[in-house]
Amino acid sequence: MRKEGRMWEEVKLLAVAYGSVSFDDISFSWVYIPRFPLPRGWNKRHTELLIELPPTYPSTPPTSFYMDKGLMRYGHSVAHYFEGDLSKYSKKGWAWFCLHVKECGRGGWSPTDVVTVGDNLLKYAELIRTILTKPPRF
Repeated sequence: MRKEGRMWEEVKLLAVAYGSVSFDDISFSWVYIPRFPLPRGWNKRHTELLIELPPTYPSTPPTSFYMDKGLMRYGHSVAHYFEGDLSKYSKKGWAWFCLHVKECGRGGWSPTDVVTVGDNLLKYAELIRTILTKPPRF
C-alpha cells in the first residue's frame, strides 16, 4: 500500500477513537490530535498531542510525541517528559515525551499491509495512553 493511502486509513482509525485529527498530507511527517484524553491523575483532562513520524514510517515506528507543557501526574513531574529547549516545538508550548518502541522483529514494531492487523498509529496512541497511565518517575 502506498504511504499516502495508508496514512488516510490510519488517520480515519484515529478519528474514530479521538475525534478531530489532522496530519501532514504532503510529507507525512506528523499527526495531530487536538484533544487527547489523559488518564486519571494528570492535572489536565486533555492535551494536544503531536506524533512525529520518521521518513521511513510505517516500516520504522514513531520515536517521539509532544504534549502540552506544564503537565504533572499527582503533582509530580514524570521521566522522559522534557519541557526545556530540547524540543523543536517548545516555543509553541509543547513538551517532548521520548518514547522508543522496539523496532521490527520479534516483539517489536510490526506493521502489515492490512492497517488494522499490524501496528499502526492507533496502537501507538493506545501505547501512549498506557504509558501515561503509569508513567516512569524521576
